[in-house]
Amino acid sequence: MGAYRRLLAGAPARRLILASSLGWLGFGALGLAIVLTVQRSTGSPSAAGLALAGFAVGSGVLAPVRGRLVDRLGPRRALVPFALVSGAALLGLALAAEKGAAPGLQIALALLGGLSVPPLIASARVVWPTVVPAEQLPQAYGVQALLGDLGGVGGPALAGAVAALLAPSGALVACALLPVAGTTLLARLPWPAPAPRAGRRGALASPGMRTLVLADLWLYAGFGGLEVVLPVVAAREGTAASAALPLAVFAAASAVASLVYGSRAAPAGRRYLLGSLALTITCLPLAALDTVWALAAVLIAAGAAFAAVNVAVYALLDAVAPEGTGAEALTWLTAAGAAGTAAGAALAGALADAAHVGGALALPAAGAALAALTVAGRRGTLVSCDANGNGAR
Repeated sequence: MGAYRRLLAGAPARRLILASSLGWLGFGALGLAIVLTVQRSTGSPSAAGLALAGFAVGSGVLAPVRGRLVDRLGPRRALVPFALVSGAALLGLALAAEKGAAPGLQIALALLGGLSVPPLIASARVVWPTVVPAEQLPQAYGVQALLGDLGGVGGPALAGAVAALLAPSGALVACALLPVAGTTLLARLPWPAPAPRAGRRGALASPGMRTLVLADLWLYAGFGGLEVVLPVVAAREGTAASAALPLAVFAAASAVASLVYGSRAAPAGRRYLLGSLALTITCLPLAALDTVWALAAVLIAAGAAFAAVNVAVYALLDAVAPEGTGAEALTWLTAAGAAGTAAGAALAGALADAAHVGGALALPAAGAALAALTVAGRRGTLVSCDANGNGAR
């Protein structure tokens, strides 16, 4: 762990880790906080679902546009204003919910909060090479992957705890302020010198970026169905809430493995390919299992394999993203992941409704296999490129 101690020795690195932690925790918590707030205010699960959908769709649809603006204008002129607008919209939602405002207004405020959500995590990836030497980047990316896993687990727990202690609207206020605080911290750190602007296609001018976007789409389409089908399996055992166990162990295994991969150098393209192949193999047994505990045991190994892919993505972006598109590049992967998750959730739900639970549990292996095939077939695109997206071997 000496490499991580050296990473944490630098004050800028610690500030960036804190900024990223606030972002991951806030983003992980906001979904549940929005649902709890709107449902309590309106008494309508449908309105709560629409508010969450508005936030998620708004966040994903314009993510590359926000990322491109941050690349062009920098964090102080773009990232901070996004954070302020999004935070104000979500604080407005909390106030509107407390006042019993019409569901339409609450849904609109959630949508505005999503449309303006700051690309904090994407911006953090751009800042890392400016605050640590190149030899420490693998550890930095391992920490980023770790924080993402912890935010996915800790965020909902935070929202639920604050909602129980205070009120759902109080949870929304607290969670909305976290990305604002993280953005403020990040804006005080060094930002890369301006690079030549990419063409109209931006980050997607790079064939390697298109490879990663397509692979991420397949990967998250496979795993998007787990949150839908696991409660079905758990309900058969009489405790639907136990569906959280397999997801928690998957995230925990991924978090630990992220630190291991971050401390061991390996070619990023090969790590992504081997990780996606390992993910395919470890997920194959899922379709044959019918208990929460068995699924959790398999997902321990799958989480470790997923971490290899996750860490590799951060390193690959350094190579394949055209100059001047660092923030935009990661937001394209965010958008692809969101689209894949939505498609996978819909497909898994349809399969589960038709009593094909095994088919729904087969989706993670299928998605990982398609991601592996995509990267294997287009491996030659995962090379360094210039501002125009042209490969430079």
